[in-house]
Amino acid sequence: MGAVIPSLSSAWADEVGPGCEPISHGFLREPVSTYSSLAFVVAAVVIVLLGRRRRRSLERAPGPVEAREPSSTAYAVLVAGIGLGSVVQHGPNPFWADLARDLPLAATLIFIIADSVADLAGRSRVWWWWALPTALLAPVIHFFPQPGDMAQGAVSVVTVLLGVYRAYRRPALRRPIIWTVALLATGGILEILSSPGWPLCDPETRWWYGHAVWHAFVAAGLAALAPALGWRQVRDGGPAASGEGPRVRWGSSTGIVHDVPSITWTATTRVLACDGSARTMRVTEVLRRKGGSVVTIAPEESVRELLALLAEHQVGAVVVSGDGARVAGIVSERDIVRRMHADGDGILDGPVSEIMTVDVRFCGPQDQIDELMDVMTESRIRHLPVLVEGRLAGIVSIGDVVKHRMAEVQGERDHLTAYITR
Repeated sequence: MGAVIPSLSSAWADEVGPGCEPISHGFLREPVSTYSSLAFVVAAVVIVLLGRRRRRSLERAPGPVEAREPSSTAYAVLVAGIGLGSVVQHGPNPFWADLARDLPLAATLIFIIADSVADLAGRSRVWWWWALPTALLAPVIHFFPQPGDMAQGAVSVVTVLLGVYRAYRRPALRRPIIWTVALLATGGILEILSSPGWPLCDPETRWWYGHAVWHAFVAAGLAALAPALGWRQVRDGGPAASGEGPRVRWGSSTGIVHDVPSITWTATTRVLACDGSARTMRVTEVLRRKGGSVVTIAPEESVRELLALLAEHQVGAVVVSGDGARVAGIVSERDIVRRMHADGDGILDGPVSEIMTVDVRFCGPQDQIDELMDVMTESRIRHLPVLVEGRLAGIVSIGDVVKHRMAEVQGERDHLTAYITR
């Protein structure tokens, strides 16, 4: 790099930038910071590729997707915009450089705020929630630099506080949020220590400049946050609070609720057809009505975290899975009670894998509800994960079975009443 930088800049000046990088008189005023700005573009590409992979995995599941959060494209474009704006500022630095750098950064933070608010409110994110505040902030940044900096500082504080609160309310999202905060904090500390007058500031190094390092850490942090964006809380078996139907959510974090695309269901309890004959209701009908949301937890997570998930999602059992697709086991409230009775509350800090049931009984989309009732009764279990080609596609509880059995009986009664009163 030492050979490349001089070729793109005519000479090094005595003045240094905020990251302790000497200011050049050439086209690239701060070459190292200019190149490191491209880390945001790389992060944007990673965000898009990972988002596409998640969507492809959902699309491979059978049946139509009823509703879906917006793709990761908007977030990726904003992240890439940070990098391109930073290239403009650290490179030719025209009069509008501050706007080119600061506006995409502010827009990205406001986007994250909007997504956090949507999640905590149980609503779908709307584009103008972040686009309108960004548009209002643009003239402030350009024409009033000091108030613009103060506004951006306020936005940053709100972003962090909302992120921390969201992590508190959503244990499933703690991992990506914690990683993001850790990366941002590390980058910030290194930049401060590398500022002029601080221990790590060495303008002669030609390769170590704090602001350039900050670029890499912030870009990595924004990429790490991507799996948490678009995630929405949905009660097991019910639509979102906005009434817009189930949303698709994904992520590798522990405890995430995976909304599986609805399978085209036929019906399994017996239901009288128009000709008076009986047909059977199948698992697919149950999942079509209740949704495919499944609460999962990784095997290495603690039992205490498991209790938090059971309480948060108001469910009686959680599927144990490292990736949300392959089932490693299942653990219920009764499993916790039995182990606490035998071993005491010391199990709360142990991993879920120590108390989970490994020999899991499964069912498929075309299995009949009558058969599930027999399996649950004989095996004395209350939950059956639904697998499609070995991948988790939903879960059926004894409550679902009873509910649909009651609906079946009511349907038969109504049909017979209508037949008799003809």
